Amino acid sequence: MSAEDMKAQDYSILFKMLDMDRTKAMSVASSQNEVRSRHEKFRTDIGGFMKYYFPHYIRLEPPSWQRLLFSIFENTQFDKRGRPYWIVTEKQARQLSAVHRKEFSHIPHQVDILRGLALCAPREQGKSTVFARLLILWGLIYGYFRFVVLIRSNDALAGQFLDDTMVEFEDNQRLLADYGNQRGSVWKSGQYLLKNGAALVSIGRGAGVRGLVSREKRPDVIILDDITTDQDKNNVATLHKIYDWISSAVFGLSKNAVIFTLNTIYNGEDPQSTILKKIVAQELPGWVGVRFSAEIEDGKKALWPEYWPLAALRKKRMEVGSKTYNIEYLSITTDDGTKIFKAEQMLYVPGTEISIPDYEIAFGVDPNAEGSDDAAIGVLGRHRQTGGFVTFELWYKDYGTINQLVDEMVRLWRVYAPRIIGFENVGFQNVYMKLLQEILMPQHLNLPLIGVEARMSKEAGATMIQPFMENGSWRHHMKLKDSLSMQRVLQFPTKGVNDGTVDALKLAYLALTRGTGQPTGQAGRRRPSALPGLIGRYMNG
Repeated sequence: MSAEDMKAQDYSILFKMLDMDRTKAMSVASSQNEVRSRHEKFRTDIGGFMKYYFPHYIRLEPPSWQRLLFSIFENTQFDKRGRPYWIVTEKQARQLSAVHRKEFSHIPHQVDILRGLALCAPREQGKSTVFARLLILWGLIYGYFRFVVLIRSNDALAGQFLDDTMVEFEDNQRLLADYGNQRGSVWKSGQYLLKNGAALVSIGRGAGVRGLVSREKRPDVIILDDITTDQDKNNVATLHKIYDWISSAVFGLSKNAVIFTLNTIYNGEDPQSTILKKIVAQELPGWVGVRFSAEIEDGKKALWPEYWPLAALRKKRMEVGSKTYNIEYLSITTDDGTKIFKAEQMLYVPGTEISIPDYEIAFGVDPNAEGSDDAAIGVLGRHRQTGGFVTFELWYKDYGTINQLVDEMVRLWRVYAPRIIGFENVGFQNVYMKLLQEILMPQHLNLPLIGVEARMSKEAGATMIQPFMENGSWRHHMKLKDSLSMQRVLQFPTKGVNDGTVDALKLAYLALTRGTGQPTGQAGRRRPSALPGLIGRYMNG
């Protein structure tokens, strides 16, 4: 090869290298432009931000109610000191009202400066994921949220939720590529400091929060996420205590913070319900409340049809029962005028179609323990082949004495020969059960009495058995239709109406399905001081 040819070849290689560098440089510039474009776009497109960076959480387009709430934060305002704040316009309030059930459409309203958002939404609609996690990440990245406090029902749950959130800054490749390493000088469970100075901490409900600061900054965002649990919902004293802590400790933590409360409404006494009532009464200035339901427009439309179409919601109602469905998916509680048991859901079977030997029988006994209630006995059978339930008998007697209760229990025992007779396993009724055995022993009767663990409220017990009646797997003997005892069941809960029949059915069910201990074969020992009072109180029949 001549010298000129070699020179020409070198130039060719050089030009190719220059072209490659130019292409690479253009690619980098293009990539940087795309990143800048995403930065600007997602500043006012929260749904797009979540879908692009968190496809492992966001697999569908956000529902309309989420987009409406996003629009509040996408329109960020700034005060004279450069601090961000948000407003809810009259138009946004109207749009939010339009996706509510009619009875809740009055709740959203216009506010000039947002101080709090009480969010009640159906299960599996992304309350916690979207508003306690992804929205917070958006606000941190864009510098709108400077000090976030996450509060859950206990410290462990709060810490785990926050830790799982902050993992996104370590492992999310899209987030790292566009925004870089955000780790600051503090990065440990429950406490995080970002490179831009933003801080996050997690605490459990009831913790001391006085003086909670980060580099002289007070919290500007406080998230109360699922601080009321299933275990709390039926204890009115606990619910009031939780709200008292929120109003005294959390509300006073920072006068400029935006507070989110994310929780299912269980009843009229829980903190979320109390907050919503105060918002409607204009007792919480700057607060907006929303109370969404999975079905809207009188049940003709689904709130999020792409994820929860009406057919799937109908199936869910059958699975969990209308009481639970109303609370967890429609945000309707018993306080809203609903009853747990409905006449149209009760199925009755003729006596000719059921044979006692085909069923395993249990009694549930609710004595008139305080002397001012009703005594009740429920006779429940579980089919030995299908597992379906049938209520054979449901007896009650207002102010029933111990002799009346024993007489009826013996009569039913001779007819049904139950495998087990369940009493609630609490201290007073345990003594009462032993007293019954002593009364029965002179008659040479040794009934299979057993203590049943039933540590739940009356409403929780009713909610536990109601789905079986609604889905048809628990039927009732035809003779109970229109009976006074069944009317007691249908009226539950009604103030002034005794509820022994519901308790008796609950105890019979628990005795059949998860009775504890062995049937009592003898009276057993007891404290001598307990019996005189018992005998004096109950031997009046």
